[in-house]
Amino acid sequence: MRTTTLLAIAATTTTLALARSATDPEGWEDGRDLHHFVTRPDLTAPRYKVAKYHPDAIVDGYWFIAPYSTLYDQSDFKGRLEHISGQTGAHIYDGEGNLVWSAASQYHNRNVFNLQPIEVNETHHLTFHLSGSGLDDGTPKHSSQVFMDRGYKEVGRINEAARGGSIDFHAFKVLPGGENALTAMEWWWSSNDTDGQKGRPILNAGFAEVKLHDPGTAIFEWEAYQAGLDLSESYDEKGPQGEGYWDYIHENSVDKDANGDYYVSGRHTSTIYKVSGTDKRIVWRLGGKQSDFEMTDPKVVFHWQHHVRVRGLNATHTILSIFDNASDDHGRSSQIRDRTSAALIVLLDTVKMKASVLRRYERPDGGMSRKLGNVQQLDDRHIKDSSIFVDWAEQGHISEYDGKGRMVLEAKFMSPRMSSYRAYKYPWIGLPTEKPRCKILPISAAIAGHEVATAFYVSWNGATEVESWEFYGANEKRGSFEKLGSVNKTGFETSLIVPGVARFGYAMAISRNGTSLDRSNTVSLLPTSKGDLKLLSQVPGDLRAKVEQSKDAAKANSTQASQATQPDESFEAMSGNETVSDPEEESLFGSLVKPGNGTASEGNGTIPELEESNVKGQDSQGGSSNTSLIQSIALIVLLVFAVFGVYSLVKTLIPLSRRLRKGYSPLNQPNKQGDDQFLEARGRGSLEDGNVFRDSTEMEMEPAKQERNQAGRERSG
Repeated sequence: MRTTTLLAIAATTTTLALARSATDPEGWEDGRDLHHFVTRPDLTAPRYKVAKYHPDAIVDGYWFIAPYSTLYDQSDFKGRLEHISGQTGAHIYDGEGNLVWSAASQYHNRNVFNLQPIEVNETHHLTFHLSGSGLDDGTPKHSSQVFMDRGYKEVGRINEAARGGSIDFHAFKVLPGGENALTAMEWWWSSNDTDGQKGRPILNAGFAEVKLHDPGTAIFEWEAYQAGLDLSESYDEKGPQGEGYWDYIHENSVDKDANGDYYVSGRHTSTIYKVSGTDKRIVWRLGGKQSDFEMTDPKVVFHWQHHVRVRGLNATHTILSIFDNASDDHGRSSQIRDRTSAALIVLLDTVKMKASVLRRYERPDGGMSRKLGNVQQLDDRHIKDSSIFVDWAEQGHISEYDGKGRMVLEAKFMSPRMSSYRAYKYPWIGLPTEKPRCKILPISAAIAGHEVATAFYVSWNGATEVESWEFYGANEKRGSFEKLGSVNKTGFETSLIVPGVARFGYAMAISRNGTSLDRSNTVSLLPTSKGDLKLLSQVPGDLRAKVEQSKDAAKANSTQASQATQPDESFEAMSGNETVSDPEEESLFGSLVKPGNGTASEGNGTIPELEESNVKGQDSQGGSSNTSLIQSIALIVLLVFAVFGVYSLVKTLIPLSRRLRKGYSPLNQPNKQGDDQFLEARGRGSLEDGNVFRDSTEMEMEPAKQERNQAGRERSG
């Protein structure tokens, strides 16, 4: 017995120790960092933690996020929850961090980049880069630029750019007017003989401006190597030592100004290039080894940057926004020291050729975003006074700054296993073409001695105009439905619990002005059964009235139920007894596990008496042996639970101690860039308001409030 007990303890301890994966030291494999929904078990979006420092200064809008954990295919389950379908891809969150829309299951969990709303033909759309996939999931395996309408229906794709080249996820931008777009391109180039690289291919970068309706034909095309971007400009010291092609530029963004010139960001050269829209020559370089600008202020120096955008322009000055990564993910250069990443607004004097900082915000936690990231201007005011939205990429970290330089909002995913290439904030009206999803489940509810209540759950993927939900129930699927209650919408999924049994039900979406938007299909509480479940008309008394009964009456009912010789029929239906399904009705348990059998300790029924023959058939010796065996098993079980309790306690304490040792910074850490530094920066070399006009090429969305009436008319039509 002792040997058996020791072996059991050893096996249990070993199993529990191995259960904590070395690749998941913080213990996120339980999925608590993900959303889980009754109505949409296929969607497990990352959860946000949000801090609002100045709520009144936060700009209204939704967050457009595309979480991913690796650039490689990840649809199959590989032992970690980030590989469960429904977590990566295009997502929209509201300003509270609640999920609004997910297209993860729609595109088989394929990676998505650069999700944002655009305006084409005076109509708002969504666009994003859908990565190619080697998986046989029934969709095209090549990468595409996808376009959707406000109902989240795909209305177009661009599968190839100029020269038949593939669409690159680093840079695709629809230009103002919605007719043309910029797309980055790459080519193999094997005829290079510069700097001892003779015979070795390089990856030549470039871009093209194309027509959206004819993306295969380039209006303007540019190639870096042919334009004079030499290999010696690269900071990538590892590239020449490797095999295969050398990505010496790594172009990651392209923009265009009102004069028709272009701006190209080269990450591996740490340089921004202005390209003439007339003769394709490089007009000037900012940063890097051959900068044409004087950059004496160390705060204006950037390295390994992303997402360069034109924010202002006149004959003598240009304003750019730059996401300064200031660090590299592969240690490519021994010349550049890693620094804290920052969002930069840079003022360029194109006459005196001097660069200065107009605004600068370091990453709030002092960390380094070694790749990815972007900076967005949120309003039409001068960039000196605009609200700024920054994606720090790592762990989906975002922050917002008002015109006074204050950080007004900060958010990040609950766990570090997901990142976002870029994130944007825009107004948006989503009018899904799919219907709301509703499920109703029986639950045990000890209300005045009755065990049954009905829980309604409803969601509508992508809907932004729902103010509240109304819930309806009936005894028969084709009977008269009664309104059971209404509640305000809460997050992605809203629920309501009503006493009693509603065999059939549906949910109705109600808009802000009280009109009905759409309703779910009618769903059933359980598969059709033969007398297993009581109908509403069969539940004795008015349950709502019984809620108000005295405790004595409730106790009397409970005592009477405990003396019954048979369990209540409604409980039998809930406790997993076999039922006969009606194929014409929608069963809710196709994707959900049925509740297990109840026990007397749950207060839901009584334990049937053992058959007398079974008791009489045992002799005293057999009874003694069985008693000893039961005691041994009970001892082992108690020891296992004791070990598990100690393990759980250690599992909880280890992450806490690690965070204390590392000095974990909470979200409410003050922004290191205060008002004084902002005022000092904007006063240095700034221009009069009339001298520099804003020329943002970001798509300007109309306020969502101005579209609600029109949206309602479209839905009604």
